[in-house]
Amino acid sequence: MLAAGRFFVAGGNVNGGPSGGGLVNTFTYNPWNSGAAVEAVFPYGWAEHDPMAIDRWYPTLTALPDGRVLISSGASRVAGGHNRLEIFDPSDGSVILLDADYPDPSNNGMPLYPFMFVLPTGDILYAGAEGASATHSKGRVLLADYYGGDDDW
Repeated sequence: MLAAGRFFVAGGNVNGGPSGGGLVNTFTYNPWNSGAAVEAVFPYGWAEHDPMAIDRWYPTLTALPDGRVLISSGASRVAGGHNRLEIFDPSDGSVILLDADYPDPSNNGMPLYPFMFVLPTGDILYAGAEGASATHSKGRVLLADYYGGDDDW
């Protein structure tokens, strides 16, 4: 959910199975424009935005306090793609691939459906995942101070 009640949707599946990998598409849906064509190709409240750098099937989308969205995990055809993190900015529809990756000491990669939380400090906490192995079930700060530090993202 974005500000003012819009919805953000990212990724999707290529062929309906896990081997198909994901899509790079991003969209927003505005229910208040659902009766009018926002764009000729995507009428009734839908708008397409910049694509992600990584294809993703079932990405986790975490709303950030500044209105942007952290995109993480998701099955990908890109080797290690599920470990890459991206940010969607609804103000201009851009998607930025971050330099920060999921820290992966076991080399298994970020599991699907990670539990992501924004802490009061601004840190983003990964608190395990559905069906995560023991090495991925422990919580950790994934991105420290994503908007208050010296990073340009």
